[in-house]
Formats: sequence, C-alpha cells, structure tokens
Amino acid sequence: MIIEETTEHNDLIEFYISQGLDFGEDKKYQDQPVFSFIVLDKNKKIGACTYSKNGDDYILHYIATAANQQNNGIGSSLLRFTIEYIKNLDGRKIFLVAKSPCFFNKHGFKIIERSEAPDFSCCFACKQYQVNCCPEVMVLEINKA
Repeated sequence: MIIEETTEHNDLIEFYISQGLDFGEDKKYQDQPVFSFIVLDKNKKIGACTYSKNGDDYILHYIATAANQQNNGIGSSLLRFTIEYIKNLDGRKIFLVAKSPCFFNKHGFKIIERSEAPDFSCCFACKQYQVNCCPEVMVLEINKA
C-alpha cells in the first residue's frame, strides 16, 4: 500500500461518487482543492481524500476507501497520514461534515455546533440537512507538541 499526493483532483470525482459520496449535478468541487492523496495497491486506486484550505485551517471534503477494501485500516492510515501532513504545514484545525462520525471520533475529531465552523459544505444549504440527513460537523484541533 502506497499513499501519494496527486494534483489530478478531478480524476478522483468518479471514485468518490462510486463510493457513495455526494457531489452536485455539475460534478465539481465546491471549494478549490489544495491537495489530494490517493492510496494505491499494485497501481490500483483503493482510497483517496481531498482537502481545501480556509485561512490556517483545512477542510476535509472527501475521504473514501474502495468498497472491497473497507475495514482494512486503509481509511485510518490515510487520515492519520494527512493529519500529520497538515500538522507539518502548521495547520491549526481540520473541519469536516461526517455521515460516519464514529470513524472520525476515533481519530480525535469532536462534534461541534454548525455555528463554530466556517461555511464550507454544500450540505448546509441542502433542504434535507438536519431533516432527513443528519451529518455531524466535526473539528480536529491539531496539537503542535
């Protein structure tokens, strides 16, 4: 398993959609990605994540593992790798909207009120937000220790 950075952010959109992540009808990122990482196994993409930046903070917009590779620690490895990467960039916080908050909670993310986060997700404008779809806004405060 290899984790490597890619600048081909748009090439990841179909992968994210195939793993059940939401994109608008235009299939474009809401915010300009600043970096993406892919996980490769024998040159096959089995995981990916994409971040944008808001001031000194980072937004994890997408993270996914191929369905046939889930529960193998790939998502956790990718998340830990990118947290360390952001820490080395002197990032202060990572925000995200989680449909699976338990996964992110295991990695130190805390649920916060919507008002405590920047306006970074199209989820917040969706009519189903907190009606039929109840994702959690979460943050990880990065320690410099």
